[in-house]
Amino acid sequence: MLMESNRRQQKEIARWKQFEQRVASADEALGSMKRLRLEVEGLKKRADETDQLAAEKEGALQRLADMERVRDEALRRAEEPEKGKASAELALSAAEEKAAEAAVQKFLEVGWKDEDRLS
Repeated sequence: MLMESNRRQQKEIARWKQFEQRVASADEALGSMKRLRLEVEGLKKRADETDQLAAEKEGALQRLADMERVRDEALRRAEEPEKGKASAELALSAAEEKAAEAAVQKFLEVGWKDEDRLS
């Protein structure tokens, strides 16, 4: 009788140890899931920032292309035979070219700084 009681206690102790091991494993899995969730959230945030930078870069490229078209049109008009019109257009072209150069400089500052993040 005492031996049977002792065996039951041994089995009960073994069951509790198994239960404690399962709880510990579940806690580890939960901790891993939480860490992964935080990592995924961080990656999503970085992806959003990268998308925003790409959009800004695309906008800067579009503005640059627009400015180049205006400059090219001004240069084309400057080559016309009307001297008065040509000199006014050249002045406009020079101003637009300076604006385009400023836009290119800004693009290079933003673009080069964030180039690694975009690729």
